[in-house]
Amino acid sequence: MKNYIAQKALEIQNDSMQSTLQEIISEEPLQININGKPFTISMRTPGHDDELTRGLLFTEGVINKNADIEHLEILYRHEETTPFAVTVRVLHYDEQAFMRTGIANSSCGICGKKEWNLNRLSLEQKPSTLTINLQKIISLRNAMQQNQILFKKTGGCHAAAIFDNQFQILCSFEDVGRHNAVDKGIGFLLKNDLLDKAKILFLSGRISFEILYKAYGVGISFILAISAPSSMSIQYAEKYGICLIGFCRENKATVYSCQEKFSNELRHL
Repeated sequence: MKNYIAQKALEIQNDSMQSTLQEIISEEPLQININGKPFTISMRTPGHDDELTRGLLFTEGVINKNADIEHLEILYRHEETTPFAVTVRVLHYDEQAFMRTGIANSSCGICGKKEWNLNRLSLEQKPSTLTINLQKIISLRNAMQQNQILFKKTGGCHAAAIFDNQFQILCSFEDVGRHNAVDKGIGFLLKNDLLDKAKILFLSGRISFEILYKAYGVGISFILAISAPSSMSIQYAEKYGICLIGFCRENKATVYSCQEKFSNELRHL
């Protein structure tokens, strides 16, 4: 399945112009149906739709474990190679509690919800003794960037990499949407019974509240990003013991919450 397309464009530089063929990241709708009824439409980059669906349903609280999904099927239109829908049969599903309206677009996973429901934040997480330093941050960033194959081709997608407490990469996914990339990663870990190993999330973009909410539900202790966090993500990160680190770039980083999770060499940040 090709998750980027070739697009004719006009490249302008200084006083010169030339026709060029650009590789553009794909963005297409995926209809997710639960127990025979529409749940949401996700604007995503095609690929790993199984993991995306599992991750989304888990982070939304629709399921609590992989076994809650009795059946999952990817649907294709006749003679098409890209899925247009996923149909899921979920045990003990409360349709009214998880009703959405409209489309969950590629920039907002919470969009479309009828109610502000933070049920995942009621989960108790085991305290983590894991600490980190600038050298580890740089190595984690490099590991994520090595897996950003689509970004190198298109420059138009986000990445989310998840690591264990030994700083080893568990998975890395790319998508046109930040939250989609995270859901794909969480879905992969859920499907492969690896959720309890997830301790560090590294993002190619910014840290929003919705990303923090997803990460907390998995038990992640650190969220690192190339860009900045939002005010709400910092507020809840401090409250729930998640260390947020933004602007993780060349030999620098900025710590926004839970600074005690760092080794002494980072106290000056």
